[in-house]
Amino acid sequence: MPVYADAADRRCIQALHWALPQLRQRAKAVFVRQPLLDPLLPDTADIDLLAFGDVPALLPERLWPPDAPPVDIIWLPAAMLEDAQRLARWGLIAHRLAGSAPIFHCDERSLQGAEQAVAQLRTPSIQAARLNGIFEMGWATVYEIGVSWDFPGLARLWLQIAWSALLAVAADAAGRLAPNVYTRPFDALASIDPPIGTRLAAFAPHLQLDTKAVEALIAATDRLHTCVTRSFPEPQWPAGYRADTAQEYRYYASRRELDWRLGVVREMLAREQQQAAVAYLRFWAYSLARIPVVHDCALHNIDTAFGRPLRPMRAELERLCPPALEELQTVLGADCQRAQIEQALPQLTELRDAVIDDAIGRDIPLGRPRPWAPWRAEAHPPSRSASSP
Repeated sequence: MPVYADAADRRCIQALHWALPQLRQRAKAVFVRQPLLDPLLPDTADIDLLAFGDVPALLPERLWPPDAPPVDIIWLPAAMLEDAQRLARWGLIAHRLAGSAPIFHCDERSLQGAEQAVAQLRTPSIQAARLNGIFEMGWATVYEIGVSWDFPGLARLWLQIAWSALLAVAADAAGRLAPNVYTRPFDALASIDPPIGTRLAAFAPHLQLDTKAVEALIAATDRLHTCVTRSFPEPQWPAGYRADTAQEYRYYASRRELDWRLGVVREMLAREQQQAAVAYLRFWAYSLARIPVVHDCALHNIDTAFGRPLRPMRAELERLCPPALEELQTVLGADCQRAQIEQALPQLTELRDAVIDDAIGRDIPLGRPRPWAPWRAEAHPPSRSASSP
């Protein structure tokens, strides 16, 4: 176990000592986020690991060392270490790798693959491909806004995620890392310099994150978890069903995970990060509301990614679990109106173009990604994939 000069918290080292022997049995290489202790939320900080092993796709896992911070693991296929360019193009995974240090590798070749990926992170063509992938994520979420007009609170969450994608692009273009931007967008926003950072910050009021009733949102998220996990226990997954969806189901359904996440929200509130707390809760509540839908897909052997809906969410929850819909509406904002999102969309387009111009001005050969637009029934039929964008 290497010694880290900045690892003053002995409990973090204790967590790694506890987790690493288990990971060595399954991993070809393991990397740990630096610094070990999150300086922004130290009271609820966990240990973030990237582990490469014999897995078919990106898989999340949580370990709970006794009397030590929890360990959050993203598993990736070991074959990725043999394709450094592909790894460097892989969206925010590339950010996570660049912000981590190796703590275990079974051979020098696996370590060299990771080092080569980080070394190529700012190669213009590779960076452009990575940013285009993030823009595709933004395209998919704006598209989903048009599918969610019957559920304006959810449409506003898609707006929040599209804005977060722009934060990711702006941070990446400036040479910054933003691996948690979709759950903690304000951390990334704080790292982006003017003038583009100022423009990104000016859009935040459209997300209406300034509610004072955060404790009520916490309570609704707690009830939502109880509702969906009691009514939709883990299904018998069909033979050959995608491993990433099943693993994410377990991850989000964990009561212990939810308790820890709500602790993060309370630390955000204690540190006067109210908007960050609301953004975090919205993302988590939506993830919990996916449990009934994914459960139903598994029962009918319908291939689906955990996070991206194949069908409109409101109708799915009305059919499967109306109480979950009620709690989700509370967290996302039952008073949200379609007109508020429609008013924000032209400004989102302007902001997107400004982010593109900023990246091109930094000599990143980005080109012009396809325009973002909500789905419209009169224009084209819904186009969804079972896979995440």
